Amino acid sequence: MRVAYLTNRYPSISHSFIRREIEALERAGVGVARFTVRISEHGSIADEDRREAEKTRRIVGAGAP
Repeated sequence: MRVAYLTNRYPSISHSFIRREIEALERAGVGVARFTVRISEHGSIADEDRREAEKTRRIVGAGAP
């Protein structure tokens, strides 16, 4: 099974609960695609959030394929 998470800005400090949900789903064997409308603009985010940012696809500003 695969699911997708779509948020306005991800990762963000206020989204730690989303990160924990995603981690739990992946531990259960569920594939999770991460989508954000915009990348979070917080300069100092935790290492966990930085790793999430690398796995997240941005929609606005991504350009046409």
